[in-house]
Amino acid sequence: MVLLGKIALGFGATVVMAGAYTFREGLLRVDVDESRINGSHVHVWLPAAVVPMAIHFVPGRKLEEAGVPNWLRCGTANNTFISGRTTVLC
Repeated sequence: MVLLGKIALGFGATVVMAGAYTFREGLLRVDVDESRINGSHVHVWLPAAVVPMAIHFVPGRKLEEAGVPNWLRCGTANNTFISGRTTVLC
């Protein structure tokens, strides 16, 4: 019985630490409410750590079109950026 308690305590501590590590940068709250009749309502809470992971999948040309500065594009597939005389290696 004591062994089962130790296993449960270890598992619980692991879940708490993983949650604290994931949410250490904060939360993003996305609320989309359509104002039309029978419009959908989407409410999502995400850890802010997903932003660097998500930007990795955005093509570099789309980030250029959006006007994203070079220092924010470190997560894209091409990790070397040359802006003027400064080379940024991510």
